[in-house]
Amino acid sequence: MLEYAKVMQEVNAFFQYRKPGDEELLSEVFHGMKYADGSVIAHGSRFDVGGNLLGFFLANVPFLILGPGRMWNDIGPKPLRAQANAERLLKMQGMNELATLETYLVMEMGLRCSYSKWLGEKAIIKNKGQMLELRQPDYRRVKLEIKLKHLKQPVTVNGERFPYSEAELLRWGERFVNPRASLAFRLSMNVRNLLAHGEVEWELMPTAEALSSASQAVHDLMANVNKGLGKLKG
Repeated sequence: MLEYAKVMQEVNAFFQYRKPGDEELLSEVFHGMKYADGSVIAHGSRFDVGGNLLGFFLANVPFLILGPGRMWNDIGPKPLRAQANAERLLKMQGMNELATLETYLVMEMGLRCSYSKWLGEKAIIKNKGQMLELRQPDYRRVKLEIKLKHLKQPVTVNGERFPYSEAELLRWGERFVNPRASLAFRLSMNVRNLLAHGEVEWELMPTAEALSSASQAVHDLMANVNKGLGKLKG
């Protein structure tokens, strides 16, 4: 349990998207793992990690929190590109940080693509009496339009406040996922941000299982978005 406490201490030191209840969920995750003699057993699989439980945990967040998944090909072009990149990098020596970054980019791009799907065929952007309409919108185009037009927050898109920051986009996505999936997205994307800015002091140990679980998380998110759209149309 001392090793798990060290992991929690490290996570709490950087986790900017932390929410009430996260520590309880992570405690459940740790209680479902066995760590002894340099090996971790999680969800029925054994991994040799030496003494590097922290690097293993931070590189395998979706697998350890959500369990096994499978690779999906229906998650959109941008998540698929990140998925293919991660798959290649996992097979290379010395590419652990990049492989972890691309694995978690699958989740970030999956969240963005889910918002784009939620927008539908057009986006009505409103701000202090101004109104713009974008056809065939996606998250990036809407955000760029808001920036180029110098619109000040709050900006509404299709009647809802636009999730301009990553934290706001994560909050938007929470309506479509359970608390465990919410934690997996938030923690994975926080680690990805640190990797993207070179702020990493850990020896990461990513696995193919983490990539499969990330793909599964995005697939499930998109399926729930589709269900939500179906209810709106019904």
